[in-house]
Amino acid sequence: MIGHRLIVALKHQGRVAHCTACGATSSRIHGWYRRRVEDLPCSSHRVTLEIHVRRFRCDNTMCCRRTFAQCLAQFGARQQRRTARAQTVLWHVGLALSGAAGARLAQRLGISISGETILRLLKRNGQKHVATTSPPTIIGVDDWAFKRAHRYGTLLVDLEQRRPLDRLPHRDATSVANWLTGNRAIRIVSRDRAGVYAEGITRGAPQAIQVAN
Repeated sequence: MIGHRLIVALKHQGRVAHCTACGATSSRIHGWYRRRVEDLPCSSHRVTLEIHVRRFRCDNTMCCRRTFAQCLAQFGARQQRRTARAQTVLWHVGLALSGAAGARLAQRLGISISGETILRLLKRNGQKHVATTSPPTIIGVDDWAFKRAHRYGTLLVDLEQRRPLDRLPHRDATSVANWLTGNRAIRIVSRDRAGVYAEGITRGAPQAIQVAN
């Protein structure tokens, strides 16, 4: 325990790993490094996982990689600074409150993060959620704030699947119309009352029923 931070030291006991490039098994340890990952807070204390990660030598002469690190996917991708579950919580906070307000709530929960980082997380994970087995037919269109009262974008949501579809950098008719043009399966649009959205939907999806909320 350091101040209000709880540090948990972790060491993987496995002495065999699979090469992340070719899949070959190796038990030849090349070295190790320490990785720090932020997890969800515990009893109002910030939690940092300090992970001892081994590096192995790949014995496959045809492999492009000579050494590789243990794959610890449960703690997030190698370059991530937070665990997967912490990222998920922050994504939902950002989706509900956007950047600045989401960051303030996260601080109260014991997670240190900026509004800009939450917006990047929304964009990155929103792109991952776009792929679907069937095109959306009932969507919601609303604005959201990059910076409240200064700059706004547009958020599009699949109302049946309850998931984000896309985030547009502008709040204007052209952006909405262009997006809708590539999504002809849309039948119903629940939208903000702003005139730019009515115009954009009429231009991009004239077949859709508009519901102003």
